[in-house]
Amino acid sequence: DGKTITFNSAQGQQAADFYIGLRKYSPPDYYSSNSWDGRVAFATGKVAMYEAGAWFGGEMKSSFPKINGDWNVAPMPTGPAGCATTIAGDSLAVFDQSKNPDAAWMWVNYLTEPDHMKTWTFGSSTTTLLPPRQSLLTDPNLGKYNPWLEGFAKQMTCAVTDNTDNPKWPQVSDALNTELGKAIFGDISPTDALNTAAQKGEQILTG
Repeated sequence: DGKTITFNSAQGQQAADFYIGLRKYSPPDYYSSNSWDGRVAFATGKVAMYEAGAWFGGEMKSSFPKINGDWNVAPMPTGPAGCATTIAGDSLAVFDQSKNPDAAWMWVNYLTEPDHMKTWTFGSSTTTLLPPRQSLLTDPNLGKYNPWLEGFAKQMTCAVTDNTDNPKWPQVSDALNTELGKAIFGDISPTDALNTAAQKGEQILTG
């Protein structure tokens, strides 16, 4: 209904407990590190693993070429409901004020045609993208140049999106992240984090 918060449900509590529990495996210095700090820590051996999307492979390959071939991808742990991985991406768009809409649409069709998509996503050693077409995720040549792409492709069998069309969601998300951050540092419990975030979220949605 766009006004009810459910992330402090029993399932949300289980997820928060697991998420916050991961801190015991992380050096405290990295509790609040950003994406780049995490990549550097992984590349230099200061952390043993790093959770990221398929874009991570290309970043590692270009930014830390000396360790190419020394790392790989493993599936994320599953819960009672099975596996799940969030997906996001970029979009090809033709604007309504385009001066050449027909040509632009032809270009979109060209890029998204399966054989062409193979070329610009995984068709060479310099292309490091996971193709957005499901039919290409099982292509025998997907990991020819970058074997780690196959690991990310396997996760796509349980892909979900966490996007919402509620314009106030970014504010709710910020409230949740803020409270979970406090729990990661041990200032509050995971339960308190969820309940406080839920209260703030409902105020945002109904305000």
